[in-house]
Amino acid sequence: FQAEDGIRDAQESRGLGDVYKRQSEYISPNLDGVNDVLALDIGIRDNTMVFGWKLDITDEAGNTVKSYVAPDVRKIRHMTLGKFVRRIFAKKQEVAIPKSIDWSGEDSEGAKVPDGSYFYEMTAWDENNNKTVTDRRRVVVDTKTPVVEAASETLLFSPNGDGVKDTLAIALTSSGVDAGDRIEIRIADANTKRVVLERTFEGAVPDRYVWDGRDAAGAVVPEGAYDFVVEAADAAGNASSSVVSGISVRTEYEKISVSPSLRAFSPNGDGFYDMTDLRLFSSSREGLTSWHLALLDAEGRAVREFSGGRNFPDII
Repeated sequence: FQAEDGIRDAQESRGLGDVYKRQSEYISPNLDGVNDVLALDIGIRDNTMVFGWKLDITDEAGNTVKSYVAPDVRKIRHMTLGKFVRRIFAKKQEVAIPKSIDWSGEDSEGAKVPDGSYFYEMTAWDENNNKTVTDRRRVVVDTKTPVVEAASETLLFSPNGDGVKDTLAIALTSSGVDAGDRIEIRIADANTKRVVLERTFEGAVPDRYVWDGRDAAGAVVPEGAYDFVVEAADAAGNASSSVVSGISVRTEYEKISVSPSLRAFSPNGDGFYDMTDLRLFSSSREGLTSWHLALLDAEGRAVREFSGGRNFPDII
């Protein structure tokens, strides 16, 4: 600077360095602890050169929604000749400059601003009112959470290639998913939590996901219980998840058998050996939807039939 006598310095103020944001340009000020604030680091090379500064946050129309302002150290409430002379020869008073400023998405009245694009820029000036202005930079306020819900009508299937229940369809219902949002699907062993399959979608998700029981390498997974997890997240850190637990994979055929309590009986109503019990056995009843038993004569004709749903009897 040339002097402290009010002669205007033609150069820009050399006191301001820059303003640096510590995270992406998206924030979500919804108090969930994720990207709730825009954290700005103030890079000042020499604050003895700075006599005042201001950080403005504006909306897309250019209206100021929030300002952070430091008092100008040149301002003297009652200027006298003596004060003026002392000011010329006095040591420069440094303006207070914070190391960082956090904006939590509120306007000057303390109300949360609507979702949308906003801009911030910082201005600093020296004692001769030479100003430096940072580049106008964008920040997006986004508090809307993308949601994907997963559901399945059945949890058991048998991917063994026999054409019966070889796949499992998971219904997916989405809301609030926008372009650029990331949706991840994971299928993991329910006990070990080892992920066997992952799929990623961006900006949209299908109405359903069909799993053929195979892992990422294309091999059929071992029998057991699995969990289906779908997670949706946007650039601002808003996220949701949904889980379908207890999916049962069965590839081996179950064993069933029937045996009579009597090899021979006499249903003539005389009270002696008129009936025989049929003892039923199944190696597993998990996922059972129906059963049917037919008693056949020597020519293969059904003479008596029994059937049921999920309740499999031990004795008929």
